[in-house]
Amino acid sequence: MVKKSDEFRKENNLNYGDEKLNEFCTAQCKCTVRPNPGFQCDIAETLLVGRARGEHKNLKDGDIIQPGRLGPDCTNNGYPGAAVDCSLQWQKDPVCTEATARMFMEGTGGCGCNVM
Repeated sequence: MVKKSDEFRKENNLNYGDEKLNEFCTAQCKCTVRPNPGFQCDIAETLLVGRARGEHKNLKDGDIIQPGRLGPDCTNNGYPGAAVDCSLQWQKDPVCTEATARMFMEGTGGCGCNVM
């Protein structure tokens, strides 16, 4: 994601914080929730965000880093000279439960059948 956003930022002469870059990064971080067969979820999509760790130089532990700031503010894979200072998470975790389908037959005097 960072390489892609850096290329987009440079090609369009943008800076971190520019609305066009924020929109691009947000679109890149949207994830569709696809429940396993037989399950349903409370949301259809969620967003990948960062959560600052205590080692972060500029943010407090637990601060949420929005997609447009992941590039400069979130190192989730350390490398020499750059410590891991954030972790990635969903903006909202999907809650999925087993789906139950209920069919009611019309004209049966209120008799229904559960399909599981």
